[in-house]
Amino acid sequence: MDDCESLLLLESGSLIVCGSLFQGICEKSRSNISQLIYRTSNPVDTQYVAANDPRISTVAVVITTQSKQEAGMPGGELRLLLVGRGYTSRGPGDIPPITTRRLHPVAPPRRAFSQEEELGKLVVGSYSEYNNHFVKAVAHGNHVYFLFSRRDMRHTKEYRTYASRLCASDRSFYSYVEVPLLCRGGYNLAQGAWLGDLSGTPALFVVMAAGQASTPIATSRSALCVYTMKDLDATMRRAQEVCYTEGGLDSSGQEEAYIEYAVSSKCLKLPKVKVLLPLVVRLENVFHRWRVLIGTNVSPVLQVLVRPDRSGHLYGSLLVDGGGAIGADLLLDESQRHVYVLTDDRVSKVPVSSCERQTDCLSCLSIRDPYCGWCVLEGRCSRKHECERHLLDNHWLWSFERTNQCVTVQSLQPANQSRDEQTQVRWSDWELMEPGSGSGSGSLARPLFVS
Repeated sequence: MDDCESLLLLESGSLIVCGSLFQGICEKSRSNISQLIYRTSNPVDTQYVAANDPRISTVAVVITTQSKQEAGMPGGELRLLLVGRGYTSRGPGDIPPITTRRLHPVAPPRRAFSQEEELGKLVVGSYSEYNNHFVKAVAHGNHVYFLFSRRDMRHTKEYRTYASRLCASDRSFYSYVEVPLLCRGGYNLAQGAWLGDLSGTPALFVVMAAGQASTPIATSRSALCVYTMKDLDATMRRAQEVCYTEGGLDSSGQEEAYIEYAVSSKCLKLPKVKVLLPLVVRLENVFHRWRVLIGTNVSPVLQVLVRPDRSGHLYGSLLVDGGGAIGADLLLDESQRHVYVLTDDRVSKVPVSSCERQTDCLSCLSIRDPYCGWCVLEGRCSRKHECERHLLDNHWLWSFERTNQCVTVQSLQPANQSRDEQTQVRWSDWELMEPGSGSGSGSLARPLFVS
């Protein structure tokens, strides 16, 4: 039986991978992927984490909390996994859409990845009706957020994208609340997301696609949208206020919020759609521009640089072993040099740049990789911070800047030097000129030319 990998997480320098085999069990390995730390053996039904159907999505986020029940452990600290998974008719049908799982400490009779009653779960009236297609789970502040799409059963019957939130310490899930999201232009189905910041403001960056008619099938028309966490939280607070104090009605008596599904939460209220403007999605900031990695339904991971004017440039792609559709979980490692990519049958660790492969200035500048540039005095292609004199003008030439040119030495004194002697070399060049002079100088451990 083939195991389809469906969940990838980075936790304290280790990788957590969950697949569809054996009803969705998980394993934990070192960050180099090959060293296995833990694998669920002889699993019981409380340890089934991922959906056992490869067509059904699973997302999760790791949190740390305190618990009185763990008073015997140092600090009473609990490391938990909050999991969102869609409904599947295969195997056990009583797994709630959102559950809390134990990571550590684990002491008998506790089990790793187990769903325990006191840890919390979202209880709904009908699992098949509350059939979310989960896209992302993130932790921010004291809350955990889930992003998913689902059919609107109350009004339009169309598929829409929702964001939900609950307090990280809420074991009863009473704080659970949902709000729908829109992206201007008819983009209604979230495909992937990342929690980052927009000009210093925390924001949720989402890849949205236009749905095919009234189906959950995404078309090729897509956009990059952003929702600030401040606006998202304000919308959710408003939903809770209306829920508790106004019976779901606004000041004019019109319905503003309503309960769409029978749930255990005291406040599952959906306000009418709050429109938040689409801007860009970014994975990380590179010289005041945003570098975006986008997984697709084919092998390459697309690399896009978004400029300050919000225009984008597709500058390359990352090839992944084995091909196939790319999962939504693209994780940078601790060094920020590699990205973990999840496909149906494997986890791959892929370099995000190829600076060190370029051996001369011309090839370094021609790759137009926003990570790379030519370190002039060291004679190598590198990231900016790796070049010792990168703070000085023209000492690190960014490959993505079209106007940059390789340094040309105009003159060199002395032009010849004995191999056995060291001396100060003076030169004049086109780029490395000191202000007010026509030359630069430096002490080199080895001569440039030998007789």
